[in-house]
Amino acid sequence: MTQIAQSRQLQQNAQELPISGQKFDWLVIMTTIWFIGGLFVDGWAHNNGRVDDSFFTPYHAVFYSGFLAVAIVHLFATYKNHQAGLSWQAAIPQGYVLSLAGLAIFAVGGVGDMIWHETFGIEEGTAALLSPTHLMLGIGMGLITTGPIRAAGQRKDESKMPFTVLIATAVFISLATFMTQYAYFFDAASKIMTGRPPTNGFLYDISHVAGVDGGLITTAIFMSIFFIIMRRWQLPTGTFTAIFFINGLLMGYMFMELLLVFLLPIVGVMVDILFALLRPSSANPKGIRLFALMTPIIFLLAYTVAIELLYGSWWEIHFQTGIPVLAALGSLCLSYMVFPSTSIEPLAD
Repeated sequence: MTQIAQSRQLQQNAQELPISGQKFDWLVIMTTIWFIGGLFVDGWAHNNGRVDDSFFTPYHAVFYSGFLAVAIVHLFATYKNHQAGLSWQAAIPQGYVLSLAGLAIFAVGGVGDMIWHETFGIEEGTAALLSPTHLMLGIGMGLITTGPIRAAGQRKDESKMPFTVLIATAVFISLATFMTQYAYFFDAASKIMTGRPPTNGFLYDISHVAGVDGGLITTAIFMSIFFIIMRRWQLPTGTFTAIFFINGLLMGYMFMELLLVFLLPIVGVMVDILFALLRPSSANPKGIRLFALMTPIIFLLAYTVAIELLYGSWWEIHFQTGIPVLAALGSLCLSYMVFPSTSIEPLAD
């Protein structure tokens, strides 16, 4: 009864807010696209040697101006709601409390990043993704970009996934693949499996391990988010095509790889077809398990086959086929975390 009362109170508070709901979600989405787009512009600059030892670059200007736009939207909405007579806490648009926390984390990380760069210089390669200040920025961005997902998730009258959630999901997945680009299978595999095989035994083994890790991490990112939105909403036709298209466009631009731009939308179409055939849902657990198993096999095999046809590969067929199978098993385990088995009764409180 307490939870029902709290839920009703949340909905009542949301209705009383002058600025909230889907219109506000759209404002957040538009500024978030600017924000995360700036991140990928900066990532492109890092990957193509366009940065120097200064924090003050045009690429940072695009990135941080996007953050400023996102911050203004959130803070202005909270201020206007407060002016309507609500407390500061109640004035925060529904679902965006963590987004404000993300703004604070990012702001602190941004100042720290400037000090870090001026003190230690500009990070190169994987180090740029692992510096403490950049990780703090990533955490802040993750909380900000998922605001529209949390907001829509709290609106009980919406069973079909809003377009704002679709865009926010694609943006968040792309943020996650940006922050783990050293293990992004759709780029790492092409660099590892093409050309001549390493003659050093240790490097030969490490190349295979990197491919396995990339397949598992990329699968975990995509499938965990897929399961979350599948559990909450009815997904519109074309959901996976849109997500893979946006991810391929952003990552392909950053890596300057046209293959990602053209291949990933095709992968999305295949996943959409699979989803339509299996109809996975909480009411169809067999469909969930089959979707969990087959989706990673589709997108990992599609990429390795494309690389094989376009460039050739020194990878043995055991690795090319084994990595998708291993990733599929990991995806199956993730599905049981989001959609628990009904054959196992939970422990009573």
